[in-house]
Amino acid sequence: MIPLRRFCRGLALLMGFGFFFPALAASGPEDLPLLGTGECLEARGGETVVLRGGQVVRLAEIIGPETQGAARTQAALGALVVGQTLRLYGESPRADRYGRLHAHGVTADGRWVQGALVEAGLARVVVRDGESALSGALLALEERARRAGRGLWPPASAASPPPGALAATEDGFQVVEGRIVSAARAGRRIYLNFGADWRSDFTVSLSEAMLGRLLAMGRDPLAWAGRPVRVRGWVTRRNGPLLDLPHPMALEGPLDEGRFLSSKENLDPEYPGN
Repeated sequence: MIPLRRFCRGLALLMGFGFFFPALAASGPEDLPLLGTGECLEARGGETVVLRGGQVVRLAEIIGPETQGAARTQAALGALVVGQTLRLYGESPRADRYGRLHAHGVTADGRWVQGALVEAGLARVVVRDGESALSGALLALEERARRAGRGLWPPASAASPPPGALAATEDGFQVVEGRIVSAARAGRRIYLNFGADWRSDFTVSLSEAMLGRLLAMGRDPLAWAGRPVRVRGWVTRRNGPLLDLPHPMALEGPLDEGRFLSSKENLDPEYPGN
């Protein structure tokens, strides 16, 4: 049972910052191996917590904003976990090269930390190999937050930059929606082009092995020319903005027109980059 004083203090923090944390069951994380427990002392950024004893935990499968909204997400994470004893579940007990344990957190009152942040619209889902057990559930919660216009997601918008706008953004993690203009092989890579000029427009790159994984799921992006998709990952600069697909689930689509919630420019087939 949570002490009344701690509960009231946490409730006041949530109300003061205006955070929306839906009640979420912890059954998802609890299907993973239990890696340990610990009292949370500090939230760092939007996806890292520090436990008593110094253990640093990187919350698996999510990422908080780096600039706009970062302070709000960190405050929300702190209000949710600081002073709580967390149960930590994950796919691997090994720390990363920075000494951080990658895990899902469940609070003493049964809240799944990642699920709460994503459904409140305060974090985005990251999908990558070795850390994707709950990505499907998190993507569904992200879609719910997007449709409701919560947190980082503006109302009636996917809050992801259209491909034509990426040239003005910095490198980093992005969630991008757009129509694939063309798809082709070049050597041992497959390129999904979101504009007529591959030298400057947004492009998604994937390996033959990644294509094989998609085909095994019954999904063929080489046949998706003209179809809207959503893709997530780290954007770098190589002949324009380029995203190397990190996992099959990082490419969502084709999206039907009812789910394609991008800005008007991103829906307009005449918009440069679409």
